[in-house]
Amino acid sequence: MFEVDEQMTDITYVDISPNEVNNHPFCPHGPTLLFSRHTKKGDRKYYACSACRNRKLCNFFHWADEKYSSARKQIWHCERKKFIGDKSHQELYDSLHTLKSLISKNQVIYCHTCNKFLKNGDGGEHADHNVNVNISLHQIMHPTEMLKPLECDKREAQYLFSRASVKALINIALHNNINSVICIGAPRIHEYIKTTQVDIRSILLDLDKRYHMFYGPEDFCWFNSFNFHFFLGHSSEQSFMNFLRNDKKHLLILDPPFGGRLEPLAHTLKNIQALYKKLHPCSKNDLPVILIYPYFLEQHVVTCLPTFNMIDYKITYDNHPLFSQGAKARKLGSPVRIFTNICPEKVILPFDEGYKFCEICAYWVSPENKHCDFCNKCTSKNGSTYVHCKKCQKCVKPTWKHCGKCKRCCLEPHTCASIAPSLHCYHCGEKGHKKEDCKLISQDDRNILVVNISNNSYKRKGGKCEADNKKRKVGKRQLK
Repeated sequence: MFEVDEQMTDITYVDISPNEVNNHPFCPHGPTLLFSRHTKKGDRKYYACSACRNRKLCNFFHWADEKYSSARKQIWHCERKKFIGDKSHQELYDSLHTLKSLISKNQVIYCHTCNKFLKNGDGGEHADHNVNVNISLHQIMHPTEMLKPLECDKREAQYLFSRASVKALINIALHNNINSVICIGAPRIHEYIKTTQVDIRSILLDLDKRYHMFYGPEDFCWFNSFNFHFFLGHSSEQSFMNFLRNDKKHLLILDPPFGGRLEPLAHTLKNIQALYKKLHPCSKNDLPVILIYPYFLEQHVVTCLPTFNMIDYKITYDNHPLFSQGAKARKLGSPVRIFTNICPEKVILPFDEGYKFCEICAYWVSPENKHCDFCNKCTSKNGSTYVHCKKCQKCVKPTWKHCGKCKRCCLEPHTCASIAPSLHCYHCGEKGHKKEDCKLISQDDRNILVVNISNNSYKRKGGKCEADNKKRKVGKRQLK
């Protein structure tokens, strides 16, 4: 999963154990994860940071078979205290709001280097820093437009939803009568809800601690989604529980860094589901979840979260050149999709962006996705129109051609017999097959078909959604 130092170049796979992380050693980012290093000499387990995928960003490393001494534990305890800081969430929030009277007079500046607000006259020692002057009320209300995104791909990978994607996600919530949204790593959604008249309340859980200044303790929790860790402890966790405890109809939206492995995130979602069930014992349904993830990792998502389906909507970002709609964007559009445990029929996509409802499949698809009569479903996934190969008996990308020697469709041109199975399986660690073909994964885990959502039970059969409500209804609560 995560990178380790250059001397560990003989790693062929990394196994992760996200269970019982609170018994693991702590680094500044909370409980570490237990990894397994596999080499020719054998396996050896170690603890490393859950949030940082490069040891230059967090250099915690400890072999699991070595004693974790009290002295070492004390050193990392001090590092954690230094990282968290000595100011409470309320103090950080008040530090901005004490300056509010000066904002209308253009007398507030923000130092990006120090991540703090200052009066105009107090900026002398920040003269050589990256500073924004004349901070406006609009910037205070829209922090994602003012703060510089933390785009380090080995840690936060903070890419911000485009306005079109924000409205599409909000509309999905409105169509399903959602009035309470948990935003994990999705500050643009939280910001939109807070600054518009949309009838939804929200809370933001994020690794970016700068949001302490913009949102109070009831609206923001400093949170690590890879180990279910609240940095400010019980008070922050209690704020989240209070939010989840109310009788509103909740939705969780998770937009994680794609460089991290999914197993710890899936474990976090299971923890939140368990907490939701505990707080709402009379509810027969799971907490609705929307996970934002690339389409090419669909099999991995379904393995970790078997009740989830991929929705054919292209999520775009403002500050990612390839995942946007600009001139430098991918020819086939963004590869990022929606995965959810909501019935696909109930995920209504924007008609004005060309999305359409397939009456046969009973769910919404992209403009280029055409229904295949042979496969009996809409098969396109990557933004192109797939074509059916009768020899393979399935639809493939239009750039692929059937090769008689390889006995499969391949990208042209290619060298025959060069396509080999993955060196190892992420599930069992053995060589010669991929995780999706692992025999240790039960057939039941592959084909969990029943999902309960919004008091409707449905079953997936050949890509169809058989809802209790046979008629498709478009909700009235939609953003214009």
